[in-house]
Amino acid sequence: MSVVGVDFGNLNTVIAVARNRGIDVICNEVSNRATPSLVAFGPKNRFLGEPAKSQEISNLKNTVGNLKRLFLGAQDEFNFYKQLPDGRVLVMYQGEERTFSPVELAGMFFTKVKETCSQELQSSAVHDIVMSCPAYFTDSQLAALMAAAQVGGLRCVRMLNDSTAAALCYGMTKAADLDEEKPRHVLFVDMGHANLSVAIVSFWKTRMEVRSVACDANLGGRDFDRALAEAIAHEIRGKTGIDVLSAPAKVQYRLRVAAERAKKILSANLKTAVHVESIAEDQDYATDFTRDAFEALIESLLVRVEATAKAALESANIPVDEFHSIELIGGSVRIPAVKERVARLFNHRLEPGSTMNQDEAVARGCALQAAILSPTFKSRPYAVQDCVVLPIRMSWEPTELEPADRDAVVFPAGNGLPSTKLLSFTRPLPFLIDVSYALSGQPIGQALVGSADAPAQLPENGVVKVKAKMSLSHMLSIESAQIVVEEEVVEGEDGAKKTVKKKTDVPVEYKVYGEISERDLSRLCELEGQMYANDRLVKDTENAKNAVEEYIYMVRGRLSDGWSALATDQEKAKLLAALDGAESWLYEDGEDATKSAYQAKLKELTALGDPIKIRHDEAEERPRASARLLSQVAVYRAFAEDKSPKYAHISPEDRLFVTKACDDVESWLSSQSEKQANQSPWDKPVITSKMIDNERDSLINKVAPIMLKPKPSPSAESTSAAGSSTGTGPESTSTEHGN
Repeated sequence: MSVVGVDFGNLNTVIAVARNRGIDVICNEVSNRATPSLVAFGPKNRFLGEPAKSQEISNLKNTVGNLKRLFLGAQDEFNFYKQLPDGRVLVMYQGEERTFSPVELAGMFFTKVKETCSQELQSSAVHDIVMSCPAYFTDSQLAALMAAAQVGGLRCVRMLNDSTAAALCYGMTKAADLDEEKPRHVLFVDMGHANLSVAIVSFWKTRMEVRSVACDANLGGRDFDRALAEAIAHEIRGKTGIDVLSAPAKVQYRLRVAAERAKKILSANLKTAVHVESIAEDQDYATDFTRDAFEALIESLLVRVEATAKAALESANIPVDEFHSIELIGGSVRIPAVKERVARLFNHRLEPGSTMNQDEAVARGCALQAAILSPTFKSRPYAVQDCVVLPIRMSWEPTELEPADRDAVVFPAGNGLPSTKLLSFTRPLPFLIDVSYALSGQPIGQALVGSADAPAQLPENGVVKVKAKMSLSHMLSIESAQIVVEEEVVEGEDGAKKTVKKKTDVPVEYKVYGEISERDLSRLCELEGQMYANDRLVKDTENAKNAVEEYIYMVRGRLSDGWSALATDQEKAKLLAALDGAESWLYEDGEDATKSAYQAKLKELTALGDPIKIRHDEAEERPRASARLLSQVAVYRAFAEDKSPKYAHISPEDRLFVTKACDDVESWLSSQSEKQANQSPWDKPVITSKMIDNERDSLINKVAPIMLKPKPSPSAESTSAAGSSTGTGPESTSTEHGN
């Protein structure tokens, strides 16, 4: 499996990968380490991530953000787009109104996540990921998020709570400083764009345990932005009479941007200037804001931060003086007042800080979990024990055998995860078990134990054992059921009795309410594939159109400069006419042409322009190729004349061969160059740079083996000298006879 972790945020998404003995955060196509969690719709195609952000202000009603909060199903006043009562989003796409579900929209964005991973890792095999999620997500919301990943071509092998992922990153990186016996207690405060999560985690050298988690699903950085934006809008209305909050969407968007910018500056400074552009026609607004005034505005939000942290502390039941540190995660915890409220709970004995990257810790933790799960990646083992955040109750109808037993909280808050529980029933089959959240009463699903087509009574002393499991992904499953009957059997000659348990499997069918069926999921995947193919076609068509436009301007500029002397007047006139015609077509009839039409138009132009381009390129490259060839000839001539000890073993015949090869090449080059000099500049070249380079390669192939010929070994030279001194061999005998 691929070793990829994804921090799916409401505002931005961060992707991390385990490689090269570490964790790297992947940059997107514009080299940003975080990708905007946006999906936008246009007349022809969709825009995902960075392209969606760049066109957001001009297409507010068709740019869908807050993707993670869409899974909550509630109407959100922060959105400029239209959200229908059933949770679907209405947009204009390809000239018509279309509605998309949260699963479809998130699936579109996950397509972008997969594309970013594939480009960075240079592999199309990125499928398996570990993804973060809010601790307050229900089973149906978690299932929908996993289905969205599948629509985007990814398989989520595990979901990790945001705070749990950050804690895993902390535990793995701090393992050398941790003790095997004594735990280190750390408070994690994670506040991002739209939610707050506070977790208390105990760390050992090889494991971690989440002791408690408290959440506020509706408190994040955007709430601080809104408080500041409303204050600025109130001031604008009092001084100018303009109600910015009722103004067009673009004006409200600019107000939010100004408020967000001011919030960030006030996190580091005591005062800032706030400038809102174009609140009305040709009218801007500027004012000043202090940190004290900002903190007064957000007092009610700060109380909620303190209350959430206090709830986590009370649930964990760990004295505050036993805590080692307070770790801050997310962008909104940079507000000094937030830090102060958390420190107040510890009487300022501990000051909140961050030893990790606040924006990337969750993604890095997910990547570490992926590395631990991956069979192809070697990682130091580190055990993770999470805890139940939303307690789960199971209920059933009473029977004569179980008149008072109606329900039970099977997985209470704080229960360790993963966890398996066995429920015992003494009732006839089949029967139903209803599953719901204990605090809210919201139903989760229903399990049918036994077969409706085969009702059966329990045998005497029989018990139905139902196995329920909560995974580390915080998802409940009712995995199996068995009828267990205790029987006494006689063993041995002495007639000793022994009790044995006879087990019979019972079918179980568990259905999560709101879960997407396989058929619907397959349909969504097919629809996403079609839209992705259309996006690619539109992008390729734009590239083809840009190629035509680029070629027109490039050739027109070259014809007035370097190419002018290499083309006849007739060629230049014909090419300029073709360029003018193509330009007119491009901005009139060809404004919305097909990819093949643009490619055909470019082919027409290159058929006229490329011959001139080739002449120009040859005129520039031919002298360089000739210089390379003559330089090589000079090297080999020097070698043929070199009598130094290094080349003393080269025979006269070989030296003569090298000299002749150099003469032949020089003669060929001189002859061809003379013919080329007599040609007109626009005639077809007699000699090309490629031909010259081929001659150079041929010369190298001939001479290099001679130049690299090894010296004979000393023993061979001695034998040769001895043979000459004794006068043996036909040559010495012949010489003696001649004398």
